Amino acid sequence: MRIFSLFITVLVCLIVQINAFLLVLIFFYLINSITLIIFAFDKYCAIKDKNRVPERNLYLFSLIGGWFGGWVSMYLFRHKTNKTAFLIRFYTIGLGWFVGLFGLINWSETGLQFSHFFN
Repeated sequence: MRIFSLFITVLVCLIVQINAFLLVLIFFYLINSITLIIFAFDKYCAIKDKNRVPERNLYLFSLIGGWFGGWVSMYLFRHKTNKTAFLIRFYTIGLGWFVGLFGLINWSETGLQFSHFFN
């Protein structure tokens, strides 16, 4: 719990001192790097017949922002590219990210207007 409160404190200090957009970019860089490393580690464990990273953890890191890092590592290391069930879930998460980012960009440019979706 101490580490979490320390993390929140540091995060608040950074938000106050650093541009919020830059903070978001740093977060996505870090989470995608971590996700890429986790996928690579899972591939290493698969090759060496060691304990694997649970798929739910791969999904979790992809869901919290590391989808692009996971996608790059899948094709860089040829990992989980033939597992249909994994790919369906993984690309569903990616689709959710793209729809969310599109909605955020659209909302920030036009304000909160949904009328053009229903015409």
